Amino acid sequence: MENERCYSDGSEPRVLDIIRVPLLRPLPEGYQQENWLIDSRSSWQPEGRFPWNRLSELLDPPAPLWIDGYQTVHGRNDRVPHEQAKRSSDSLRLLHVEQLTLVVFAPSEKFGAPRRRVQGRFVHCGIEYRLWVTDPVCE
Repeated sequence: MENERCYSDGSEPRVLDIIRVPLLRPLPEGYQQENWLIDSRSSWQPEGRFPWNRLSELLDPPAPLWIDGYQTVHGRNDRVPHEQAKRSSDSLRLLHVEQLTLVVFAPSEKFGAPRRRVQGRFVHCGIEYRLWVTDPVCE
């Protein structure tokens, strides 16, 4: 929820903000081992900014994102069968990609659903990906 990701002054975090987030306990779920339960009664606190020139220190090692070869109608390598996902130990990666193309279109327009969505298209480790962008600022 939007109000759960705000600072006490109501502003939202920005890219590269270092934030103190009140957490209650780990809440891993299957391959999403990084999940935590956030204490929604407390505000997030800004602690500083991470410098752009050090961002490469946080990158995950170059490797395919997951089990490739599965996709939705409009995606590419954007789906992992549930049974195979259960064997994975993570679901988040920080990558460097040489080029990212953002495409805005209404994937279900021909069925009467005009809602536009944003898709990120890139190549990573020689593999093409077309993934839905869910970041509220980008959307």
